[in-house]
Amino acid sequence: MSFQPRELPILSKSKKNSSGSIIPKGTPVKLDTATDDCVVPTAATTDLVYGIARSDIAVNDYGDIGVVGTFIALAGGTITRGQRVGPDATGKIVAATADKVSVIGMAERSAVLSDLFEVTLGVGITTSV
Repeated sequence: MSFQPRELPILSKSKKNSSGSIIPKGTPVKLDTATDDCVVPTAATTDLVYGIARSDIAVNDYGDIGVVGTFIALAGGTITRGQRVGPDATGKIVAATADKVSVIGMAERSAVLSDLFEVTLGVGITTSV
């Protein structure tokens, strides 16, 4: 039997997708600075991540965003369990190995490009490496 990633949510919030396109499950999101109660996918390694989409979120629909706890994320490259992770410029999670990048949590499992894997998020983890 193959590994099935699991979530352990501590805090999830319902937010509206204001991005103009679907937000896929596992995508890191940030608060939309133009509209209250809305999120958009991250677009840079320095974006302040609000959380991770817990399912696909259609345009102008509300969806659950994992904010604190362990959630399923979409890998943007090779990640080793225990590494600090953060957003990349394509809406995926990568190992946070450079200076001045956002760090949102820690990888619970190793992953490669496009894998869904477990990442534990913490409140306010946005310091550089």
